[in-house]
Order: sequence, then structure tokens, then C-alpha cells
Amino acid sequence: LQVPHFTDPAFDRFLAGVIQRTKDRLNELSEDQKKALVEQQWFGEALPLPAMQRADAAAREADACLVVGTAGAVQPAAGYAMAVVRRRRPLVVVDPGPTAFDGMAEVKLTGSAGAVLPPLLG
Repeated sequence: LQVPHFTDPAFDRFLAGVIQRTKDRLNELSEDQKKALVEQQWFGEALPLPAMQRADAAAREADACLVVGTAGAVQPAAGYAMAVVRRRRPLVVVDPGPTAFDGMAEVKLTGSAGAVLPPLLG
């Protein structure tokens, strides 16, 4: 990662520290955790075609959909949850704030993923 230069040296140091801490955390991940990162869609990033094909198939076959930590505004990811809802399958939303999915969710669990998912998933 390149650290962009701003006019305030204090901000440059702060940003460099954030980037370094992020790199340190990534280096601490297990190989399985690193593989999972590859499967995530980061904001502004296109999904690779094989991932889109798997997501399309999963949306066509899913018995339910669990949406975690998104406002539901980023496409194509938001469309997969909508596809499951159009098939009249249940949608469960986990998010600390309002989302585009709240009105169509069977269940809305309000809170952070870190707080809500561990007891939910056992």
C-alpha cells in the first residue's frame, strides 16, 4: 500500500500508522482467513466472474439468505439477497443501522456482526 501525501504531517503519520496496523493484522490471519478475504467484495471492487457465477447459483438454490453488515446499496451483491426474497425464501439481516433490506426481512437483528453472530451461529 502506498501512503498518500497530505499537507498535514501529523495526518500523514496517522494514516501511515493505520496502514501499518492493517498490514500487521492481515499478516496475523490464518491461511483459511486469508482465503476468505479473497471471497469478499470490497467497496468499489468488481466481483470476479467465477464468484458471480457461484453467487448467482447460490441465490437460485438458497433456502434462506443471511445478510450481514451492509446497507444493501452496492450492486451486484445487493441483488443476490433480492433474488432470494423474490423466490419467497426468508431473509435475515444483521446490521447496527437501517438497511435497504429491513422491510423485506423476516428477521432484523440490530447490532454489530461481532455481537450478534457468535450466539446466533453457536
